[in-house]
Amino acid sequence: MPVEVNLLEDGGVEILAKGVVSGEEIIKANEQLVNDEGLKNIRYKLIDKSACTEYVVSAGEIKKVAELNRVFAEANPGIVVAIVESRILQFSLTGLWQAIVKKWELKNNNFYRREAALEWVAENRQPETEIAF
Repeated sequence: MPVEVNLLEDGGVEILAKGVVSGEEIIKANEQLVNDEGLKNIRYKLIDKSACTEYVVSAGEIKKVAELNRVFAEANPGIVVAIVESRILQFSLTGLWQAIVKKWELKNNNFYRREAALEWVAENRQPETEIAF
């Protein structure tokens, strides 16, 4: 499976993209996040494209992904997004996505190393909130 969505124990969600990844697969993964009622109060999203060998995504598909990210961010206020990538092409597509989400003030950053992305997430995500009974 080229794209996996995993709920992480520390309040995050990760999207892992491997091999040849299409825009349709990225859109489906983000639709899954938006449509899952159980995914509320997510503190961060880690998008790891470091294992992609090819990223076949159009500008229109990037715009659709950005819109889905807006909806997800509205359901998860204060969420931060870290993107791990390895190819120059992927950075240019990330740049397009970043230009679109900038108007929604969705805090995000991109990295070459997963460890650096996780460090940034730890420094920038919302603290856990305690539930009062």
